[in-house]
Amino acid sequence: MTNATLSDALCETVSVFDPGVPQTTAEVTDALDVGRRSTYTRLQRLVESGHLETKKVGANARVWWQPPDTATPCDASAPATDASGETDDRNGTAPTVGAPADRDRAVDRYETILETVDEGIYVVDEAGTFTHANEAYAEMIGVPREDIIGTDVASVVNDRTADRAKRLEAELVAADRSTAVLETELECPDGETWVGEATFALMDVNGGYERIGAVRDVTERRERERELEVRMQQQSIVADLGQRALASESLDDLLRDATKVVAETLGTDYCKVLELDDAGDSLRLREGVGWDDGVVGTATVSAVENASQAAHTLSTERPVVVEDLDAHEAISGPELLTSHDVASGISTVLGPYDDPWGILGTHATDRREFTEHDVTFVQSIANTLASAIERAEYETELVRNRKDVDALNALHEVVAEVTDAVVDQSTRDAIEAAVCEHLAAADSYAFAWFGDADGASQTVNVRASAGVDDYLDAVTITVDPDDERSDGPTGRAFRTETVHISRDIRSDSRHEPWRDATDEAGFRSSAAIPVVHEDATYGVLNVYSERPYAFGEREREVLGRLGEIVGHAIAATERKRALMSDDVVELEFQIRDFVPADEWAAPADASVVFEGVVPMDDDEFLLYGRGMPGTHEAIAALADGYSNESSLTVRERTESVVFELRVANPPVLSAVAAVGGDVAEAVLEDGDLRLTLHLSPSVDARRVIDEVEAVHPDVQMLRHVQVTRSREDVTAVSRVLETELTDRQQHALEAAYYAGYFEWPRDANAEAVAGSLGIAPPTFHQHLRKAEKGVFDVLFS
Repeated sequence: MTNATLSDALCETVSVFDPGVPQTTAEVTDALDVGRRSTYTRLQRLVESGHLETKKVGANARVWWQPPDTATPCDASAPATDASGETDDRNGTAPTVGAPADRDRAVDRYETILETVDEGIYVVDEAGTFTHANEAYAEMIGVPREDIIGTDVASVVNDRTADRAKRLEAELVAADRSTAVLETELECPDGETWVGEATFALMDVNGGYERIGAVRDVTERRERERELEVRMQQQSIVADLGQRALASESLDDLLRDATKVVAETLGTDYCKVLELDDAGDSLRLREGVGWDDGVVGTATVSAVENASQAAHTLSTERPVVVEDLDAHEAISGPELLTSHDVASGISTVLGPYDDPWGILGTHATDRREFTEHDVTFVQSIANTLASAIERAEYETELVRNRKDVDALNALHEVVAEVTDAVVDQSTRDAIEAAVCEHLAAADSYAFAWFGDADGASQTVNVRASAGVDDYLDAVTITVDPDDERSDGPTGRAFRTETVHISRDIRSDSRHEPWRDATDEAGFRSSAAIPVVHEDATYGVLNVYSERPYAFGEREREVLGRLGEIVGHAIAATERKRALMSDDVVELEFQIRDFVPADEWAAPADASVVFEGVVPMDDDEFLLYGRGMPGTHEAIAALADGYSNESSLTVRERTESVVFELRVANPPVLSAVAAVGGDVAEAVLEDGDLRLTLHLSPSVDARRVIDEVEAVHPDVQMLRHVQVTRSREDVTAVSRVLETELTDRQQHALEAAYYAGYFEWPRDANAEAVAGSLGIAPPTFHQHLRKAEKGVFDVLFS
């Protein structure tokens, strides 16, 4: 132990010790009333000079003591020396350079500089003990500065950071470099963490060294760098997805990949793509990740309920962010989210806000705050998907249009073939079979069938089919409006007598009663075409296609015309059958006051006889008749009795009055004509009408009866029997009229006959008859001459 003379400061320090009694750095500091750093420096010098001893106690503390046998010479008149025997220039009293006053000023200046910088400054000795720290460093680590000096580095940083600092310190000692930089995460006593970057170097001290470090808080910088890195990563993901969108041939695959990358990038539990239905009421979970088995592809979410996050998203023009679903004021569901324990999430519209395709959403089960960059990332993915969806729909539309054009061209050919085929058929069954066969044979269609309605059971019976085996056996269709099985295209076509289309059967809820059968059959769209002629509905023609979204507007129009052609052909066949059959159903009615008594101004026993009815276009009829002399007013009253538009032409003859009455859509006559019947006799006497109708046995007579009763509630049915006509009634001429002449030729011949064209002198010339028929005189002559030739061919053959 040295006996060198000590400086006043060191003597002052030694004087606070009782030999053999240890004291802490804090106790010595309090006794000296100087700074902790100065105290620690003095204590270290006294240990180096052998006047004190020290040891570490506990994790971070240190104690100091004076050995009992130590004598400390403290002669103020003698020059102070340090442990090496050299003069300690801090002991002088003259204010020369290096004197204690100068050194104190230098130290004060140095400490003032350290206190004015924003960086945290610290000094650590070789043993890893803090010998100095400025106030900035103390504030950084959240520990008072006086509690830092004399403590071990391990009290401030974790073992990993301390080990890294030791390795860098060793490199500096080995002179591999002059400075070193260490970045680490530090934790304050209150638990708050921050990222510090320390730049330090070594300073020689009495043959040893101390490590001086400058610490900066780089938490915000690192956060910005991390955000930039995340942003760049997100932009890279968006760009990559955009490239895949351009190359992808499957929209579903792209949507599935998008949900995966969103969930992985944001670290969320779920991601979904919801597709809005055509009605705009519901969203289907088309693709997603994380959801329970069986949910994707089947689960639906309301697009209109106020509490639904999806509905809320559709109603806004910006992404919706939910940080705590339970605490949200406007959103509490839907069940899809609550059943999966969703607590937070982001959702945004796919496509234009005024015409959305659906929603992209991602959700987490923990409550979290999403950054603006997270929201931008989700929106960017949504924009990429929206462009891909638009492109896919455009390409699909192009393909669909091409197929529709091909189908339309093929359909025109089918219509031409069907028209030729039905003309050649002599029975209704043959016509229906021919139509189904030609449609099923077309490349654009899968199969076709024809059905009519059973009035008793209100079910649809299959009359003909082609291209299908078991499907029709597995389905039951009704026309009962209270039965859901009538809500498909077929049932609605029966009820409305208009064409009904299902362009996407898989998403059409009206096909639910037959879902299993339609899925197994594999068709994607269907058309139901009512076969109607005048007021008679003969059934519904059904056509199916494997093309989704088939049967566009033009195709629908052509199919509608096909239904009219088939209806006209069936009606003509039914009329022919009725005329050619020996058996007919005869209905005889008595209608009292058909012309009111006060309007029947005619001689006693006078009568008016209807001689013929000629159907016209647009549901108009020409009624020809003859009355006894003096029945002008009665005939006029008869014409006035028709509520629909009518026109009357009356001609006087020597012993009678003939008339032509043009009426629009007369209910009874329309009903009779629609089922192929004819008026066998109609006589008007004293204002009462006796009407005899002949119908084919295959016709539902109840329909005609109901129509007569609806128009004339007081009608009396006199006869309803099936009769066999004599062979004389079915003459060769009547057969040729129905089998050899066209409708226009027959109408021209009948109108000319009933109008008196063949009388001499003529009651009506060609111009008058042509005017009644609404055609030009040359056209009338053409039809008439062909009709005459057909009749004469029979007579003279």
